Amino acid sequence: MSNQILSYEQSLLRERSRHYLLCYNVTCPHKDHCLHWLVGQWASDDERFVTVVNPLRKDVVAGTCTDYISDTKVKMARGMLNFYENIPEGKAKAIRKALIQHFTKTKYFKFRNGTYPITPQDRNEIVAICRSYGWNEPPVFDNYYEEYDF
Repeated sequence: MSNQILSYEQSLLRERSRHYLLCYNVTCPHKDHCLHWLVGQWASDDERFVTVVNPLRKDVVAGTCTDYISDTKVKMARGMLNFYENIPEGKAKAIRKALIQHFTKTKYFKFRNGTYPITPQDRNEIVAICRSYGWNEPPVFDNYYEEYDF
């Protein structure tokens, strides 16, 4: 499997498998829709060690694994270069400061520059911050796409 050409999605799953909690529990009733199982199927055979869900844990054996993450893709946003375009300058400055304070400067600029995805939860937090400063319009992000919520 190491030498085959992989699609973008397969490459993403392979890359994630290096630092992700994997599952190989073939008896799990949720495996067909669990991101841990899906990523585990793309782990490279070159890796000597991987981190896996303990198959002997009581919740795993009972089929109620607390590590379950749905493999359903979610709508992600990327980039905030035009985010403040329609926001009045005074509100924009206050919102920017609050976003940096909430997410940290590093994460904020990764969001802004499009180098880090903005999850639905992040977007909800951004909307809440904007509303707390009196801006009720929907936020403007540079791009939207479907992705796994690792």
